[in-house]
Amino acid sequence: MHDIDPAFTALPLRALADAALSRARELGAEHADFRLERVRGQTLRLSDAALETALDADDVGLSVRVVKDGTWGFAAGIDLTPRGAARVAEQAIEVAAVARPVNREPIELAPEPVHGERTWVSAYETDPFDVPTGDKVALLTDWSRRLLADDRVDHVDATLLQVKENKFFADLAGTVTTQQRVRLHPVVNAVGLADAPSTPCARSRRPPDTGGSG
Repeated sequence: MHDIDPAFTALPLRALADAALSRARELGAEHADFRLERVRGQTLRLSDAALETALDADDVGLSVRVVKDGTWGFAAGIDLTPRGAARVAEQAIEVAAVARPVNREPIELAPEPVHGERTWVSAYETDPFDVPTGDKVALLTDWSRRLLADDRVDHVDATLLQVKENKFFADLAGTVTTQQRVRLHPVVNAVGLADAPSTPCARSRRPPDTGGSG
């Protein structure tokens, strides 16, 4: 079992959740939940064993969902301060107020027990973000060159997508969860052109390794 990424747990998760949920309660929400999510990604793309793309991304944001007067309201933002979180809660309440006149069927939440505090991490042996980018490029290069060495192969594309998703959830009922999911998706596409009535193509078909779901 791996630990939650410390760069995520270092964020003011509870302070932001408290600010958002307290404001939603003050404004009369029957239900409110808060989420803060960080999605870290890297994409590597090679064409004929030559690196074409190495892209890193790191996105962070928060959201608040409410039920007010039997109507859903939702809002999101990127201001990671208690004031910003409270403002997002206010916006979610405002959305519910706007939607209320056209809501023909009041929301009734299914009964759900309070789960207290829980932490969940998907199963994986190695965090791909701990592996040097050069090592990953070298592996994709090796795969590409081995395919290109075959006379039947004229072109090879190799791509690696890796994602680490962290999510913090808290609601008015008292459930607080912290999750981490790692996804890894390598794709290799080999094309043969010579003396072929059509263009034959072979592609790896392994689905993304999600390490489970939560």
